[in-house]
Amino acid sequence: MPQYRLFRQTASLKIGAAIATIILAVTAGLTQILAIAQKPEAKRSSSPTADASESIAPCSFGDNFEQARQKAFLAENLARSAQTAQDWNLVILRWIQAIEGMQAVSLSSPKRAFAEQKVSEYQHNLAIAQLKAARVRQQLPFESFNSQFFDEQLLLYLSYTAAMGAPDILIVGSSRAVQGVDPHQLEYDLATQGREGLKIFNFGINGATTQVVDAILRQIVPEDRQPKLIIWADGLRSFNSGRKDLTYQGLVASRGYQALSAGIRPQLAIEPDLTNPECDLIPFNSISRSSPNRSYSRQKSSQQLIFSPSLHETILSATFLPKPSKIALAAEIIGTNANGFLPIETRFDPATYYQENSRVPGNYDADYLNFNLNGEQTAALNRIVAHSKKHNIPLVFVNIPLSNEYLDEIRLAYEEEFSQWMQQQADTQGFTFIDLLSKWGDENSYFQDPSHLNRYGAIAVARELATHPEIQFPITNP
Repeated sequence: MPQYRLFRQTASLKIGAAIATIILAVTAGLTQILAIAQKPEAKRSSSPTADASESIAPCSFGDNFEQARQKAFLAENLARSAQTAQDWNLVILRWIQAIEGMQAVSLSSPKRAFAEQKVSEYQHNLAIAQLKAARVRQQLPFESFNSQFFDEQLLLYLSYTAAMGAPDILIVGSSRAVQGVDPHQLEYDLATQGREGLKIFNFGINGATTQVVDAILRQIVPEDRQPKLIIWADGLRSFNSGRKDLTYQGLVASRGYQALSAGIRPQLAIEPDLTNPECDLIPFNSISRSSPNRSYSRQKSSQQLIFSPSLHETILSATFLPKPSKIALAAEIIGTNANGFLPIETRFDPATYYQENSRVPGNYDADYLNFNLNGEQTAALNRIVAHSKKHNIPLVFVNIPLSNEYLDEIRLAYEEEFSQWMQQQADTQGFTFIDLLSKWGDENSYFQDPSHLNRYGAIAVARELATHPEIQFPITNP
């Protein structure tokens, strides 16, 4: 097997990545744990989690600074006895409330400068709570599919749809998809074109082949959760029927797939929304306008404009936007962000990479072994196309870039044959094929390793797709 494989990086456990994952805790778990948050603290048992049968306390607002201090005090006390994932979710909520309260302190208040320092302190504590919540794994609410990454992505997808509804755009594929197309960047670039509010989820799975993508689209995604556009981001490996499809074989052998075959789709338990719809954590008109609505950072090395919501905006968007009447609570996902994307910071440097990894020539690369484009994977492609036509969903296949370091003479010949074949399939069957194979072959800073993009390459792909004239993006709902 070649050395170019995705390694789940311990860097994802860093505090910065943990802060990025608060979106899932807010959107997927906030409604349920807010039911706990509205109850008097004095009635709690030895566990921080309160009895759901208790009534909801009326809304009351006072001094934002003092309220924030009280929430921070509660967070610290709850953290000392927190044991379960639900306990830690409550700790997370308290830190979010504390941060929001400090950010709501008036710009003219003499407490403002101190409050801003407290925000930074509370963000750090929130990140620690996020890490601890993630380590307290909940039992899967469905049968396992024999892959931790698959199970986690599926859990996240189910929680996302419970919180946000069906994504307008669903990204599928292998590791080249999960770390090769940034949903947030695509959402932002489409918004600048007047398509604001589109929801995008990356359901990429490590090692996924065409057969795996077929199972996801036709068997796992419910009929009432079909997207408006499918972006399938991958490459030749997923279509080579001459190699053993170990990922699909493991999937089919799993108890999760057996349940799926019996007509039992994986789902999360639904809990009633016990929150008071008249209550906000902090009154909206008291929120300080000192933080910009959007925050941007210029990455000097890549010169790509990266959009990222500020923490302030993340809390606001989750707190004050209309919430569904029911929502499910899922465990935290380490690594991927709330939209299923795996941001990899590592930049490929051939000079250092090949000191630790062997240079594998194309004629020894198992991805091209017994190269065959007329087998089980092609049959799966035909089923996917038929499925997209049945549901009137535009299908776009994106051939994800590979570095020139990877594309030696052997690989390039196979890749060119695949590109020609894929274009013929697109023309014949009526889907869109976008070939980005050699788009940034010399931009090593866009790659994690010779055959996988990093977050900067994923941003570049998202920006390229956002303006591509052949993609029929959904129209934003009014």
